[in-house]
Amino acid sequence: MRLGVNYPAGPLEWAGKVGHARVRALLMSLHERYPTGRYAPSLGTARRGYAEEGRDSR
Repeated sequence: MRLGVNYPAGPLEWAGKVGHARVRALLMSLHERYPTGRYAPSLGTARRGYAEEGRDSR
């Protein structure tokens, strides 16, 4: 993603810097506002975000 569109950081690098929980929260907020599925966090992102918060993803 980073090299293909010339972003300064790829999505995984960005999540590593700001935290998976923050990325999950941002994506959930966008998904609630625009429920087209475009911003729905992936299962892996959701699991990492919950794990970072110390909660179970189930």
